[in-house]
Amino acid sequence: MTTARVNSGEKLTIEFAGKHEPHILRIHSEQKPASIRLDGRALAEGDAWRFDAGDQRLIIKTREYGQGTYVISR
Repeated sequence: MTTARVNSGEKLTIEFAGKHEPHILRIHSEQKPASIRLDGRALAEGDAWRFDAGDQRLIIKTREYGQGTYVISR
């Protein structure tokens, strides 16, 4: 089983715990993030994530990860 903890503020932090599985995050967002980091490593726009302005949605696709801590800077 995998669980997620979310903390929003100046930066959005999402932390996964439990079984490591590939996943897709779909996050409602009115603006494109300045950066996204997973376990301290910057994720490349277009490869690991994309922002759909029309749907106001951020989509992050992840196959493998260490800790499972995302930090999304606005």
